[in-house]
Amino acid sequence: MINLNAFLDSLKLTWLRRLLKENSKWKLLVDNMFNFNKLLIFGQSYCEATIDTLSNNFWRDVLRSYSKLLQAYVPQGDFDFLSSPLLYNKNIKIGGIPINSQSWYKNGLFYVNDIINQNGVIYTLKELEEKLNIKLNFLQYIGFKASLTSYKSKIPKITGVTKLTYPIRPPIINLFFKSTKGCSDFYNILNKNNDVPTSKGKWDNTYNIENETWKEIYQSPFNLPVSSLLQWFQYRINHRILSTKSYLYKIKIIDSPLCTSCNLTVDETITHMLWSCPETKKSMLHSKNIQFNLSEELYIFNIGKRYNIGTLILILETKYYIFSSKRLGIPLSIKAFKNRIRWSFTAYEHIAKKTNRLDTFEKYLKPILQACGYMQDNLPQT
Repeated sequence: MINLNAFLDSLKLTWLRRLLKENSKWKLLVDNMFNFNKLLIFGQSYCEATIDTLSNNFWRDVLRSYSKLLQAYVPQGDFDFLSSPLLYNKNIKIGGIPINSQSWYKNGLFYVNDIINQNGVIYTLKELEEKLNIKLNFLQYIGFKASLTSYKSKIPKITGVTKLTYPIRPPIINLFFKSTKGCSDFYNILNKNNDVPTSKGKWDNTYNIENETWKEIYQSPFNLPVSSLLQWFQYRINHRILSTKSYLYKIKIIDSPLCTSCNLTVDETITHMLWSCPETKKSMLHSKNIQFNLSEELYIFNIGKRYNIGTLILILETKYYIFSSKRLGIPLSIKAFKNRIRWSFTAYEHIAKKTNRLDTFEKYLKPILQACGYMQDNLPQT
């Protein structure tokens, strides 16, 4: 399942890459709003404080996304630790508060590397006071040292590098230079969504599906080379927001949740409409023309590793035909369905030619297109 919030945040972060890499005149406008250089070498607290000073809603949103990136980023190894910001870093505190002293900044103490000696040991209280030219409370120093040690213990892949050579570029900046365009690098970090969709709990009342399978289910809409219309259709099925009569009744759009395609007094749910409705079974799934040899849950969620992409696309097209016909109150018809398949798969062939994937079409989709004239009883499974 795509994390839409993380995706939108990732798109906004590409504007910071533009600030780093472009030399356009519009950057002067940004320079008048906030100090971008400090934003890059300071921690998350500085970013949050900067957001509060901005009146431009667009850049407020961009910096909110950057703040989320700083929070989600997990340093990896010695370089990331030694190049971590000292100032405004929520992981490094004095007296329980992130360091925001001007003395540290004026004396060039920007990174963890700046308060580590050649042996990889944190400066003593006396050495730190000489560096800063100020007096420090001993208890504050002990708390700062403990905070820094605790932060280091949480970082994986520490190998024992003791000191970095200058100049130093923070790891979060390296992330902006990792790719020349796109937002996948940001998305992979921001996509920490461990929330369980409410649809999963509701589907669990219908099907007994293993937890490992749910990742495949929520990715299924985007695993096939089909139109965004069909992807959105399968996405709505997975999240139980498809506009069946049962759903429309719950949100008070219509007066009755009952299926009008059959004589049963049954609510028109997703599974009833697409699978168990007598008209669906008689006209489509149990006709002599089409036989899907798969279970109900695999059919509903459009998954099954033993089925090739041609068969999965055909299943998806079948479900969408059933849904669109019932929404319009049109009786299901194999002849109409064949015509839709001919049109859809001809479009797939055109796209395959344009994208140099004609071999895939010839192997998996063309047999189904050819079968539209008579619809073989058994669909290809391998």
